[in-house]
Amino acid sequence: MSEDGEPPSGGDAAQAPPPPAGPPPGHTTGKLQLDPEVMNVQTGPVERISSVWLDAWQDPVANAKAFSQCVRLADVFGDGDWRLLVADARKKLKVWKGTTLQSEHNLLESAVAITPFYSEANTPRTPAVAVAAGAFVFIYRNLR
Repeated sequence: MSEDGEPPSGGDAAQAPPPPAGPPPGHTTGKLQLDPEVMNVQTGPVERISSVWLDAWQDPVANAKAFSQCVRLADVFGDGDWRLLVADARKKLKVWKGTTLQSEHNLLESAVAITPFYSEANTPRTPAVAVAAGAFVFIYRNLR
């Protein structure tokens, strides 16, 4: 656009300057720029982390294969301890406290998703667990 708001004519079109080559001033690539005396850090090439996942997320002994929609945390007994609920691919609803399998319940169909919810205002508040499977939603209460 020209100063009067009209687009430039065919032969008078100004070209944009080429982008600068290399990183902006003050930036470097591949080196860690920290003061070794203050931070007690060695400078050198930046190393890549091989994995951001913890090994605790993968346990072949737990024998639970499930999608993320079938994994939830809930205080199912109303005692203040949150348990891990998993509806796995083998039609089982498993309840873990820490690393211990506390209970296992048979499901009628393969679960698509689960969610804990409160249906009553009783004390202690214990949620029921809704399990979506096929064309149905099954409600499990008092998972003992």
